[in-house]
Order: sequence, then C-alpha cells, then structure tokens
Amino acid sequence: MTSDMLENFLKYEKENLVRITRNEEKQLMSVKYNLNSDTFEGYDEAPQGLSWSLPYMLDARGIVLDSVTGEIVARPYPKFFNYGENALAQWVTDYDTMTVTDKLDGSLVIYSNYQNRNIFASSGSTISEHAVYFRNWFEQHLSKDELEKLFSFGKTYTLLFEHIGPNAKIAIDYPEEKMVLHGMIETATGKSISYMKVQKTAQQLGLEAIHEEPITKLSDLKKWMAGHNDAYTEGLVVTFQKRGVTTRLKFKTELYIELHYMLSRAQGLFSDLSMTTFSKRGREIVLDAYYNNEIDDLIALNDRAKPAILKLITTIRELTQAFNTFVQEHGEPILEVRAVYFKTHKNAPAMAYIWASGGNAEDMVRKYV
Repeated sequence: MTSDMLENFLKYEKENLVRITRNEEKQLMSVKYNLNSDTFEGYDEAPQGLSWSLPYMLDARGIVLDSVTGEIVARPYPKFFNYGENALAQWVTDYDTMTVTDKLDGSLVIYSNYQNRNIFASSGSTISEHAVYFRNWFEQHLSKDELEKLFSFGKTYTLLFEHIGPNAKIAIDYPEEKMVLHGMIETATGKSISYMKVQKTAQQLGLEAIHEEPITKLSDLKKWMAGHNDAYTEGLVVTFQKRGVTTRLKFKTELYIELHYMLSRAQGLFSDLSMTTFSKRGREIVLDAYYNNEIDDLIALNDRAKPAILKLITTIRELTQAFNTFVQEHGEPILEVRAVYFKTHKNAPAMAYIWASGGNAEDMVRKYV
C-alpha cells in the first residue's frame, strides 16, 4: 500500500509539477518542485498561484521517499521563502520559541539512515555527483566513532548540513571547506529539533553547528542586517515554533544580493547595461538553471534580471511546446525516416531538423533559443 504523499507526487510528476530522480538500485526517489513547468504557478504570488498550496508541494524540496512503499526516507526543510516574498513569508507574532541563525552560502547536504543504509542527498538527488561527494567527505573526515554516531542519529533524524568552502563557492569566499550542521528534523513526523540539540549533535560529530544570533525582535534583526552588510555574510534564517508548527523565513543582506548581481555581470549574463539582451554565456546560464531545476535560485539572486529571465523562460516553454506538438504529429523518427527527410528537405526548418536528427526539445531550445 502506497502513501498519500507518494500518490500525490506521482500525480504531480505526470502533471509536470515536480521532478523525480530515481535511484532504482536502492528503491529511492528524490522529489523537487518544478518551477520550469508551464503548469506551475508560484513565481510571484504564491500561494495565490495555487501550486504552493497543493498537498505536500512545500515538502518537495529534496524529500526522499521509498519508491515502493512511500515511506519517508529523508526529510529536509519544507520550502520557505524570503521575508515579505509572499503570503507565506510574513513575520510571526504569536509563537512559543524563536531562533535566529546565520545563513550560509553553500550547498545543502541531506543525511539520514534508512534500513541500516547511509543516505546522502543533494536537494534533488541521491545519486548526483554532489551526493557521492558528500558521502566521500564524511567517510574521509569523520572518525569511526563519529561515523557510528552519525549512523545512529540518522535512524531517527534527517540531519541537514551546509557544504561551504573554496570548491563550493557561490558568491561568498569561505577559505576552509566545512560541513556545518544547521538543522535536524524527525524523519517520520517532520518535527523540527531544537537548536540546543543541533549544537550538541554537531559536537558529538566533531563538526560545527550553525551560529545562533541573540535576536528576538524584527527591529533588532533589521539592525543586525544593516550592521553586517559585508562580503562575508549572506543573511539570517528565523525559525518560529508554535505548538509543534514550524515557520521559517529567510533574510538576505543587500550586499549579498548585490554580489550576485555583480557576479552575473562578471559572468556576462547580459550584453547590455539595461539587462534586456542576454549574452551567449548568459543564455547558457539561464538554460542550465532551467534544466537543472534551479531557476528559482537564479531569479531570487538576480532580482533586477527577473523580467528578462522570465521572458526567456516563456520563450523556452513556447519552443518546447511547439517541438512536442511537432513530434506528436510526425511520430518518433527512425533511421529510414531521417534519411528520406534529409534527402527531400534540404532546407528543413530548425524544428524539423532537430526532430529528424533524433534530438529532443532541450536540444531544440539550446540550439535555437
């Protein structure tokens, strides 16, 4: 008997609302929301855009399930937003506890233990290069005793780390490679574990815990942000808890956002100062983000470029739909069909050329967008 969560995710996959990466060998599946889908509504006005309010959609941020039973194998944080971004990202005034921690500029590492097997994952896969790297890092840097403790913790909790360092740079330079523990979630229930427990667990693993800031009011948080608007700070994460319900908010410094803007300029995202015309490299950056399901991160960190990025995404979707329609009308090409097509259609339109060559919609988009 499959779980309700699994059934919903499989339904969403058919509707192109989530992407599922499967690990057939271990009977696992990683689920992540698909902002690239033309059916996903949620760029600006979530949850008014409806998609974020669908059952379990906020959980589709790298959650790992048993692909047969639907049992939750690893449970990272549900999707949470930048303060003020939408109706789900408002300041909470009624809470039991409030914790403010630093936000690090690295890659999310998800760890749990399922059926006595270590499970390492990125935000979208248990079999990606990142996931393999994370596994190797822990095996090389933790002692036998620490690995046994990690194994034990993983039977009950999903441990969430940030991988930072020179080889994991996004915008901030961290001189030393580290795995920093910033959260623990009870895998079966989704209950968030206290900062004190997180700190103690990190000590037992010989690792750092995320730093807590002594902030209790929004006004003090804004003062902190203004006083730490430097090249070494991304921002803060605020966690509210009320009778077992957890709400998280992200805050990013103005300089951090500016660093990403400058990085985009340095990468040559645009060929003009008005940020309306993408350079060749810029198109590649957007396409890579689109097909890696990371377009939300690109948009969040390049707010000035958002209109141009969304316009390009519209073009990508239109080309994809047109190509898929063409394939439906003409069928899947076989070698004999291609040979005849090339012989009789020497000046074939781009779409037909890609089709006859055995290409797919992504090939079409990358060549002609």
